[in-house]
Order: sequence, then C-alpha cells, then structure tokens
Amino acid sequence: MDRMQTSSSGMRDGKFSARSQANRIHGYGGPDALKLDEVPIPPYGEAQVLVHVMAAGVNGLDWKIRDGLLKEVRPLQFPATLGLEIAGVVVAAGIHASKFAVGDRVIAPLGGMGAYADFVAIDEKGFPRSQPDCRMSTLRLYRLRLSPLGRR
Repeated sequence: MDRMQTSSSGMRDGKFSARSQANRIHGYGGPDALKLDEVPIPPYGEAQVLVHVMAAGVNGLDWKIRDGLLKEVRPLQFPATLGLEIAGVVVAAGIHASKFAVGDRVIAPLGGMGAYADFVAIDEKGFPRSQPDCRMSTLRLYRLRLSPLGRR
C-alpha cells in the first residue's frame, strides 16, 4: 500500500483529486505558446515519489526547446510540459520508496521535462532533500500561475 499525505494540497477527503494543472505547449513558438491546461495527476511507481511542485527552475534551454531551436536534436511530442528542475514537497510515496517521507521538501533535476506542473512523479534516487531551514520562497525562480515563460 502506498503512503499518502492527508493534507488539502492537491487532495480531497484524504485522496488525490484526479486533475491538476500544467503549463504546456501544443506546438513550437514564443512565450504565447504556453497554455495552462488541466491535466491528470501523474501516476507514481513503487520506487517513486509524487512531488507537489512549489517552484520550477527556468533557464535558457527551456525557451530554446519551446521555440523549436532544438527540435532536430530534442523533438517534442505535443502537448509537452517544459521545465527541468523542481523544488517541492513529497505528497505520496510508492511502497519501495524509502529515502523520502511524505512532507519532506526536495529539490531535484528531473532528468527530463515536466517541471511546469502542479505534480511530478520521479524516482527518489539521485536527488537531495532541501535544507530543513530553507523556505520555498527562497527557491521560487518561477511560479506556474504568475506569468508565462518568456525571453528577456
């Protein structure tokens, strides 16, 4: 049986709601290509954790992928959720996930894309906890609902 958080963050009556949001692109383009979509919460495996994303890193690679500048070497299947790094809180863990507990704060490179979403499922190996005294507000490089990703 999986371990789950019972707080209200992404949950109703102790169970995950079926939907969340992700900032996705449906085709290559500029900042206007990003759309806030309702998406299912991703399933997580026995050795994975489900993380409620509090912040996602933004870097030059993200807009280059979005604009299609890397489509020859990194083609996308649309719709695609961009973002390579997250900071967040573990809200559920598979039965074989033992490194993190529900409620742990984590920072992680995803090893792929998908950070611009409310939730991500990731293997617990290879990423560290945030420092216990670190506030998520200090890690917020990008907040999904504030603005679309754009070049400056």
